[in-house]
Amino acid sequence: MTLLNVSGLELEADGSSLRMGGKPVAYTSRKLAEMRDVLLDADAAEGRGSVETYFMFRSVAAPNMEDLFKEHKVRFDITIIPSMLLGRECNKTVGHYHKEAENGLSFPEVYEVIKGKATFVLQRRMQDAFDVRIIEGKEGDVVLIAPNYGHITVNSGNDRLVLANLVSDVFESEYKGIAEMHGGAVYILADGTHVINRHYSKFSITHFDSPPKTPELEELESQNVYEEFISNPMRFEFLNKPSLLA
Repeated sequence: MTLLNVSGLELEADGSSLRMGGKPVAYTSRKLAEMRDVLLDADAAEGRGSVETYFMFRSVAAPNMEDLFKEHKVRFDITIIPSMLLGRECNKTVGHYHKEAENGLSFPEVYEVIKGKATFVLQRRMQDAFDVRIIEGKEGDVVLIAPNYGHITVNSGNDRLVLANLVSDVFESEYKGIAEMHGGAVYILADGTHVINRHYSKFSITHFDSPPKTPELEELESQNVYEEFISNPMRFEFLNKPSLLA
């Protein structure tokens, strides 16, 4: 299946593998045993610890564009999340926070849904409570992970979920904060409902049926973030300077 064929970048996916120009792309995966601490049903990992739950392809760019990404300190990634159940939950990423970039603001990130259906769980600690946002995304949608929000991505559809993302390449994600709370503030179940994580005592939840509009994303001429970055990388300067966001 052809995922992208733009600006010299030809990506094809076959199950959980990814090829660029016909050649396999290296990946890392997350195994079920590594997710035990963030599951609603921890026993879902019993006897299945070696199962790969999702696949991460980092720094995917056409060879002639690699220097452009490095110059602007931005990375283009692909993530494939198969459709499966983790106990009662839909398959999901472990979840993480980003480090501070400047002025108390963490590095933001931009996601594009290439194939499938996604539910993004964003959460930010606001003094003694959490602001939680559940955002539904379909194919072609672009979602901004705003500064200071941790995030978890859920495959809430019946087919595999394929995501592209643009993010700064100068930091490493922090997984400890969500792992210590045994996952995100909500668990997304296969029946479309969600369960509150009892380790979060104070929170507010806002549910979005589609990604909220933001000035930075509304200015994009198309929904293909790779092409948009190639054509105007300065448009994504906010990925390293979040103070530029509205």
